[in-house]
Order: sequence, then structure tokens, then C-alpha cells
Amino acid sequence: MRRANQALYQLLSDCLALATLASQLDPNNVRSREIDAFLEDRNLKHGKDEPLFSKVITAVFGNVQRSRISSYRTVLKAASAAGITASALPGWIESQGGIQEIRLAASGNGRDQVSELASLALDYLLDQGSVFALQSDELSKQTSIESNGKEVVLVATKKHNGTFMVHAVIEDPAAVKKAVEVFQRKYQGAIKEFKYERKYRPSKSAA
Repeated sequence: MRRANQALYQLLSDCLALATLASQLDPNNVRSREIDAFLEDRNLKHGKDEPLFSKVITAVFGNVQRSRISSYRTVLKAASAAGITASALPGWIESQGGIQEIRLAASGNGRDQVSELASLALDYLLDQGSVFALQSDELSKQTSIESNGKEVVLVATKKHNGTFMVHAVIEDPAAVKKAVEVFQRKYQGAIKEFKYERKYRPSKSAA
């Protein structure tokens, strides 16, 4: 699935590159007119004032599965607004959690969805148990009593021999949230399986 997604992201990158080249290196709009002619020859609907990248998406994917086509257009629009280049597009899409996450964020419905996924990711982490226990008076001095029982972020360096050298602890909720969101995007497959498994997990009262 990841390979398929990466292939799709690369194709969208090519679409953005074509639109960018046509806009920046084609002062006479020859390439733009050729794309219009391509769409008309194949009866592919497009608006007169439609952005070039949107026309390129239609030229590549056609009019099938319009909801997906709309999502692809939204991704390129968001990428253009964020100043993302064509070469950086695949990595950017992946860092944002995928096409649907970008679409949700652009529609104004993404914030709650991202928060829900981050909360689920944290539940998944806690359900896995701890990797190791660390007690340090020096680290404890860097935190307040309000962080007791709450999640924090450790800043560490990984040595060549596999040892982790812990330098600092951050108890800022925003830093914890950001770290969990990054974890969620990397392990979203396992987290989705956890969500499904937890749904059918016997309750404590039943046990």
C-alpha cells in the first residue's frame, strides 16, 4: 500500500511540475493551450478560468471517480499555497498524513480529525506498555509537579553503539502533541488495527 501511495504521490508531483513549467517557462501559453485542446478532444470538462494544475489533473486522471480527482486538486492547491515544489511534493504529502488528511484540513474538518487520530495514537502507545523505565533526579528537576502522571518528550542522541543519551525533558503539551502526531503518521496502519481490535476487545466488566 505504501508503495502504491508513493507512486501516486510521484504522479501528482509530475502533474505539479508540468503545470509549474507551463506557467513559468511558457510566456505565450502554448503548453496551456495544448492542454485545453487535449481536454476538448477527449470531451473532458474543464472551466475556462480553472487553474492550470487542475486542468493537468483532469488530463491525467480523466473524470472518473470525481471525489478522488477533487482530492488530488485540493492537494496541489494546498501544496502551491504552502510553496511546496514538485520535487518535494511526495515527501510533503506523506508528512501531512496522506491525501485524505490534506483534504480534511483544507475543508476545515481536519483539525478535529487530526486531534482524534493523535488521541488514538497516544492510546495505542500507552496500550503497548513502556519500553524501559528511567529514573533521573536531573531530569526531574527540569519538570514541574503538574507533569506527574502526564506524557512528556525526552530529547536524546542515539550513539553508534545503540545507546541513547538523554539530554532534556520537555513537558510542554504542544511538544507532546506534535510528537504523537508524527508517531501517528508513521504507524497509522498499526494504529488503525488497534482501533478495530479495541472496538471488539472484551470490556473489563465482562471479564
